[in-house]
Amino acid sequence: MPHATTQVVKVLCRVLRHNAEALASDMSPARRGDVAAVHHVRVATRRLRAALSFAEKMGRFGERDLARDLKRVTRAFGHVREADVVRELILDMAERHDWPPLVVARIERATMVRRSDRRDAMRKALSGVRARAIKKRIEAIASRLETTNPEARALAVILAEVRRRTRKLSEAVEIAGTVYGVEPLHRARIATKKLRYALEAVEGTLDRADDRARRRLKRFQEHLGHIHDLQVAQRYVRATQTESDVTATVAAQIAVIDRAIDLQCRQLHGQLLRERQAIVTMLDGLSAAIASRVTPRRVGRMARMRARRSGRRMAVGA
Repeated sequence: MPHATTQVVKVLCRVLRHNAEALASDMSPARRGDVAAVHHVRVATRRLRAALSFAEKMGRFGERDLARDLKRVTRAFGHVREADVVRELILDMAERHDWPPLVVARIERATMVRRSDRRDAMRKALSGVRARAIKKRIEAIASRLETTNPEARALAVILAEVRRRTRKLSEAVEIAGTVYGVEPLHRARIATKKLRYALEAVEGTLDRADDRARRRLKRFQEHLGHIHDLQVAQRYVRATQTESDVTATVAAQIAVIDRAIDLQCRQLHGQLLRERQAIVTMLDGLSAAIASRVTPRRVGRMARMRARRSGRRMAVGA
């Protein structure tokens, strides 16, 4: 069976190369506004940033500058993706709730205008970004990881970072509590993403514990993400309601849509609360799995240090 740390580096390099290729393949259609490509690029950059955070701690390969470039890409496409999600969500809810077509068309039109404006801003933000160059830099980092023999500290780095992100999510879930609130739920969603992508980057490190955690985190992230998408849609709806040419009748119809979205947010939040304890239990199990990998090595090191000190005392006494 391959050594655990060797597997860690192999998986990490595979994640780096796979997502670098995805970024390079989807960047051009994403720049043109392709809906699926925009989403794929953002996911690829997030996964790359998670993997690079590990690589940075294993050896200094210039990951910080690269991570900043990737974050720039993630953010540049953020508002475009946001408008795409809002449009799809509004049209889906309109069909189920039988909202007035003219009002829905007005919200959709306003959303697409914002998307167009944000596409222009995205192009400016990415004017100096070259996806193929980013891919080459990431491939070079992967190659150096494989050849500079970082295995001696790779597992310790992985466990420390996963433990840190596990703790961050535990804190975020606790702060979110049981009261519906936009910001606490947003922070919990971000912490969930960061832990999930970290576990994906080092798949197999904790045997089956990380596999179970990834599945649970994916479901939790999807639920939090749906609430977040509804909250963003609500902002778009309210912005449409304040447009100068909106009549009192249309404003009242938009208010009905606003209330329907708010109601669905709160219903989803109620479902989320029922899942909260399962998340806490999963995080406790993940922490225990990490501790089981860290403690024996630490205990062994302490025992060796005690033996050396005892040996020195005996030598002095002799």
